[in-house]
Amino acid sequence: MHRLFAAAALAAALLAVPAIAGAQSQPGTYAFTTVDEVAQLGAAFVVKGVLQGEPVATAISAPANTSTPAFQLISDQCHRQALLAQARPGQYVLEVTIATSYGQYLSGCRLRRAVP
Repeated sequence: MHRLFAAAALAAALLAVPAIAGAQSQPGTYAFTTVDEVAQLGAAFVVKGVLQGEPVATAISAPANTSTPAFQLISDQCHRQALLAQARPGQYVLEVTIATSYGQYLSGCRLRRAVP
């Protein structure tokens, strides 16, 4: 019985990997009305959820430049804000900004209350 559960869990995890691998990574700001998943996969910050005005979930991925303490702080704050948005769906909008000044990277996040 445990082997069947382990096999099912492994299959579910493997099916989730292509969705993240095909994640968007275009520069700009993305406003998530709901956050379904947040992850730090290696050097990449990944958020999956429903973008404002979109009917289906989208994933974005951006390298989180962790070479300096300032960039590490941005990554940590974005992760905390995404977790708060995930815990209270529909109450917050998470804006994730990806910049391209010296390559493409996570440059900031903003969490604001959703307007009813």
